[in-house]
Amino acid sequence: MKVVKPLRLSALHRPFSWQGQNHLGVSVLALADMGASPRLRPEPELWQLAAEELTLSGGVLDLAIPKACAEFLATGNAYTHHQQDKTACAVKIQLDSLEKTLVVFGDRHWINDRPSTPLPFAEMRLDWRRAYGGTQFADNPHGIGATPETFPQGRIHRLPNVEPLQGRLTSPRHSAQPASFDALDITWPRRFSRIGKNYDADWLKNGFPGFANDIDWRLFNMADGDQQFPQRDTLPPQAAYRIWNMHPSEPMQQGHLPPWRARCFINRLRGGEAHFGEIAMRHTTVWFFPHREQMLLIYQGSLPINEDDAADVMQLMPALEIEGKTRSVAHYRQVLDQRLDKEHGALHAFREKDLLPECCIGPWLDTETPTQQSPMVENIAAYEHHQREQHRQRLQREGRDIDDMFPAPPAEPMPSLERLAEFVDGMEQRAEAHYREILDGAQANGIDIDGPGPADLSGAESYQQQRDQLFQQARQRPDAFSDKQLGESERALHQMYLMSAQAQNPALRLSGDLAHIIRQRVTAAMQRDKDLSGLDLTGADLSGMDLSHATLRGTLLENANLRQTRLVGCDLREAMLARADLSGAVLQQADLSHASLALAKCEATDFGGAQLHETNIQQTLFQRCDFTMASLRDLLGYETLLGQCDFNRATLANITLMELQLEQLIFSHARLDKVTFIKCRLLAVDFDRARLESCAWVDTETQSLSFRAARLTACAFAAKTLLPQADFSDATLKQCNLRQMPLQRANFSRARLDNCDLSETRLNEADFRQANGSGSLFIRSDLSLANLRDANFIAAILQKCVLSGADLQGTNLFRADLSQSQVDRATRLDGAYTTRVKTLPRHNGKEV
Repeated sequence: MKVVKPLRLSALHRPFSWQGQNHLGVSVLALADMGASPRLRPEPELWQLAAEELTLSGGVLDLAIPKACAEFLATGNAYTHHQQDKTACAVKIQLDSLEKTLVVFGDRHWINDRPSTPLPFAEMRLDWRRAYGGTQFADNPHGIGATPETFPQGRIHRLPNVEPLQGRLTSPRHSAQPASFDALDITWPRRFSRIGKNYDADWLKNGFPGFANDIDWRLFNMADGDQQFPQRDTLPPQAAYRIWNMHPSEPMQQGHLPPWRARCFINRLRGGEAHFGEIAMRHTTVWFFPHREQMLLIYQGSLPINEDDAADVMQLMPALEIEGKTRSVAHYRQVLDQRLDKEHGALHAFREKDLLPECCIGPWLDTETPTQQSPMVENIAAYEHHQREQHRQRLQREGRDIDDMFPAPPAEPMPSLERLAEFVDGMEQRAEAHYREILDGAQANGIDIDGPGPADLSGAESYQQQRDQLFQQARQRPDAFSDKQLGESERALHQMYLMSAQAQNPALRLSGDLAHIIRQRVTAAMQRDKDLSGLDLTGADLSGMDLSHATLRGTLLENANLRQTRLVGCDLREAMLARADLSGAVLQQADLSHASLALAKCEATDFGGAQLHETNIQQTLFQRCDFTMASLRDLLGYETLLGQCDFNRATLANITLMELQLEQLIFSHARLDKVTFIKCRLLAVDFDRARLESCAWVDTETQSLSFRAARLTACAFAAKTLLPQADFSDATLKQCNLRQMPLQRANFSRARLDNCDLSETRLNEADFRQANGSGSLFIRSDLSLANLRDANFIAAILQKCVLSGADLQGTNLFRADLSQSQVDRATRLDGAYTTRVKTLPRHNGKEV
């Protein structure tokens, strides 16, 4: 479930079950100030307040199950600043017709069955630690006064600091009811006793795991009985309140509850379709924090749902209105659609006025207009001003004015976050209009914008030009460059060339006499010492040559012809091989680390035992290549073409392959570590007997994918990945995620699934014969017509599964959870071991 909400409301939700029907409880929490015109405070302030003020309960504000009757709560302190007596005071809260008074004393203890004189105090906390109770007192184990306590000065029997106006303690042997304005703990008997008693065999069969039929719904009221409106399920509209002695400077605070009403909308699945609906909300609670001058308003509601975990509810959106100023359901549907929009939804997230009345929005970061520009914006503005002034002087000499030719755009103030959506929309419209204006102007002047521009240098020429400029500067200023700095600069240029070759114009392929001369020089070097490192062999024709064991480190071979060339054991580290033709070449045991194979053509190329570490393989063609025993690490494949390649016993690590079509690849016996396939298409790819660890397939389509006898550890198949008829037979999957995957007719026969998640997967007609899925998750999986014969599903979670027509003959279901799963007459359980299998609650088949 996704919660879409304004910044100043908090939403809690909790599914619960009663009398066989599932419900979704919702609480909308609004923190407001206690002024004459209350304003909403941002949600982070609410949870900070809860953490600071509600330390005993761990910050619990609500349980998100509607309360039976309306109530008020208060958390804070008693103050004696407003009176002469500093040893005791009364605190009182009046809300409409309800009134409650507590008497607060300074520290006291019993002396001969009489209370000692209270010590003076200025401020006293009014939580349960100051009320009657003790460690052995079930209704307030945090309190004091129930039994004597041991102190360094001896045994002392303290009295509670906070007592009710009526029924105060008169003897240390008497017991009293703890008194406070604070919330009761749900585990204390006077609250927990309302949970009901009829948790019997009938409940186990028809009501489990919901509440008993005789539950008293006041269980979820957090306040004491004298702070509740027993005949009202909502607070009186605009109820008046008065609070005495709970503020450090004001003896009495008074006001009215704001005339607000909460609304809450949901998008839910019903019959496979989304339905937009509303949850009726009521104002059940006000929680005062007088010393902070703040109050928490809680609105609650519930509605029947189909799933016990609310899986059929997709989105929930709370809102707030002023009584009598109701907005239409169509308005809220539009707001939800705007905020769910993937492209512009984030911009609308700050539009508080869509879900809140403008008069109720308190100041926060989204209402503030930025007054100071960021350093980046200031630098851009300074650079623009500098460039404009430079051109101004040049144009003035020609008798022209830059402001007439290129008027400076008006400076627009930065918008507040509330206006961000309108601001971005306006910018996009102006940009589109400006673009159209440029196109019209170009067309009027006969300029072809889409036509080719001036010819750029090739990547090789650009690299050589920059290199020549570097050495020219070094000769002109020898003191400015040390040998080390010069070498580092030259290396940086080379690295930049290696990484960007695919984005630059191609170098020319040499021919004729020049190609013949270079070929002869290479032959001579091979006969001499086989050292070709650093040479510029761009576009050279070295086809068919034997360059085995040559040193080609940093050699420039862009667009070189290396067809049928033997490069066995060559050192090709940092070599430039972009656009080179390596068809039929043999690079066994070659080291291509940090080299560039961008746009290279590798057809029937032998990379057996080669090393490709941090190699540039952008847009490279690998067709019918042999990578047997090769080592590939730290690669990014984008628009790379891979087909009919053999990675048998290869090692692949830290590789990302994006938007590729991979056909007929063999990874048999290979080791893959952190290999990620993103938006790829895998056709007839074979991972048989491979070892895969921390690999991922994201939004990837597959056909005839095979993992026979493979070992997959911590692997994930995610997003819109398709795995129809995938073969995992005899495979071992450990801690793998296949959640929500389409695995129709997949083969898991004899596979071992150890702590894997296959929840919400489509496994209809899948084969799990003799598989071991012990302890794995199959929640809401569709196993209709699946074959699970003789499988081991000990302690597996098969809740809410569809098992229609499934064959579970001989399956071990010991301690498996099949609650709410669907079976039919065609489901076969002959010979299945069903001892201690969990089948309750059963699927009721009803839809609301």
